[in-house]
Amino acid sequence: MLQRVFNVNTFTSLTIMGIRGSSLVFKFILTLFLARFLSFESLGIYGLIGAACNVAPTLVGFSLMYTISRKAVTLTQAEIYEQLSYYIQITLLIYMFALPFVATFGYMEDQIFIYLLILCVVLLEHLNMDIYSLLLNLSRPLFGNILHFFRTSIWMMSYMTCAYIYPEYRELKPLLFFWFVGNTIPLVIFYLSLLSWDKHKSNIKTSTMSWFKHEYMQSKTAHKTNCLRSFSQYVNHIYITFLLGIELTGVYVFFMQVISAMSNLLQTGVIQIARPKLIQAFSDFNQQEYWKIYRRCMANSLISATLMAMFAIPCMVFLIHYVVLKPLAVEWLHIFWCLLGLFVLGTISMVNSIVFYSQYRDDELLKIFIIGFLPSLIVTPLLIYIFNLNGVVAATLVFSSLGIFLQFWKFKNLKMRVFR
Repeated sequence: MLQRVFNVNTFTSLTIMGIRGSSLVFKFILTLFLARFLSFESLGIYGLIGAACNVAPTLVGFSLMYTISRKAVTLTQAEIYEQLSYYIQITLLIYMFALPFVATFGYMEDQIFIYLLILCVVLLEHLNMDIYSLLLNLSRPLFGNILHFFRTSIWMMSYMTCAYIYPEYRELKPLLFFWFVGNTIPLVIFYLSLLSWDKHKSNIKTSTMSWFKHEYMQSKTAHKTNCLRSFSQYVNHIYITFLLGIELTGVYVFFMQVISAMSNLLQTGVIQIARPKLIQAFSDFNQQEYWKIYRRCMANSLISATLMAMFAIPCMVFLIHYVVLKPLAVEWLHIFWCLLGLFVLGTISMVNSIVFYSQYRDDELLKIFIIGFLPSLIVTPLLIYIFNLNGVVAATLVFSSLGIFLQFWKFKNLKMRVFR
C-alpha cells in the first residue's frame, strides 16, 4: 500500500523536502539560539515581528498573487511577465504610501532606523512569499525552494555566527539588518532568471490602477478569506500577550515555531506539489485524474504528518532538557504534545483547502472561515483566561474540527467532486 501511495513524484518531494527541511532546521536553530542566549521576552518580540511579516502582506497584498499564480498555470511567459509588472508597481506604491507614517512613528519613538528597517523587511518578505507561490504554480518548486533557502538559511547562519562571536550583535537591530540582506539575495536571483523570459511580446494596454481594479474584482473574495486565515493564525499571540504576558507568549512562539516548520515542510514537499496538477485537471475536467491526485495527496500528507510528529517527540524532549534549559518550557511541555496532534488533524484541512482553490471556489472558503472565525474571537480569549495556555489547545481543537466538517460538507457544492 505504501509503495503504491508514494510511487509518484517521490524523488521530487524528497528533494524539495530536503532543501526546505534544511532551511527549516536553520530557522529552528535560530529560535533555539534566541531562546538560549536571549530571553523569552526577546523571543516573543521576534515572534511578533515574524507574525507582522506574515500578516501585513496578506492585508496589503489584496491576494493579487493568489489569483495571478492560479491563472499562471495556463498563461504564457509574456502574459505572466505582464501580470508581474503590474503587481510589483502596485505593491511598491502601497509600501511607499506607508513609508511616511512608519517614519513619523519611528521618529516619535526615537527609533526611526528600526521602524524603517522593519518596513523594508516586511516588503521583501512580501515579495519573496508571493514569488514563491508563483513558482510553485508554475511547477518550479525546486527553484522556489532554492530561493527560499537563500532567504532563510544564509542570513540566519551569518547572524548566529556573528552574534555568537560578538555579544553586541545579540540585539534587534543587527538581527533585522541580516534579515534584510537575506531577503534581498533571492529577489536578485529571481530577477536574473526573468532575463531569459519571452517578455517583449507582452502588450500593456491599460493603466496600473485599471489593472488593479480589474484584478481585485477577481481576488477580493480570496483576500477576505486570506485575511481571516492570517489573522486567526496569529490572533493567539495577541491574546496570550495581553492575558498571560510576554514570557508565555515566548513559550507559545517557541513551540509554534516547530509546528510551523513542520507544516511548511509538509506544504512544500507534498501538498503544494499537487496544487497545479489539481488546477490543470479541473481545467481539463478530468474527474478521474482529479480524484486520484486528491486521494494521493491526502494519503501522503497524513502519513508524512504522522511520521514527522513521531520524530518530533524525542527531539523536543532532548532540546527542552539539554539545550534550551528554560523552566517555563519544561513546565508547559505538555502543550507541545497537544499541538502535534492538532498539526496532524490540521493536515486534512490543508489538503481540502487546495480543492476549493483549484476549482476557483474562494467564496466557499470564505463562508467556512467566517462560520468558524467569528465565534472563536469570543471563545478563545475566554478559554485562555480560564485555562491559560491549555485554553489555546482547547479552542484550536474545537474550531479546527468544525472547519474540517464544514469543508467536507461544502464539497457537495463543487463542480468536480473528490469522492466517487
